Amino acid sequence: MIDIDYLDRLAADQIAAGLEATGADIKSAANEIRELRHTVENLQAISEGQRICEQVTATSPERILLDSFDAYFSGRIREK
Repeated sequence: MIDIDYLDRLAADQIAAGLEATGADIKSAANEIRELRHTVENLQAISEGQRICEQVTATSPERILLDSFDAYFSGRIREK
């Protein structure tokens, strides 16, 4: 995994050393990696949401109700 903070520090060091173009390229690469990671996280969240929606729509209302009652009453029995 690429350490983006390291790239930021490296870019700052390059710029401080007078290598502005190199520092700018490194900073640009770090920003692009950040954006790509953010995009991947969003796609993963969307995928998980779709998976949950598919599960819910594939489950009949009767099954959901029966499972809910079962979970509720089995918990009540364990409590006593």
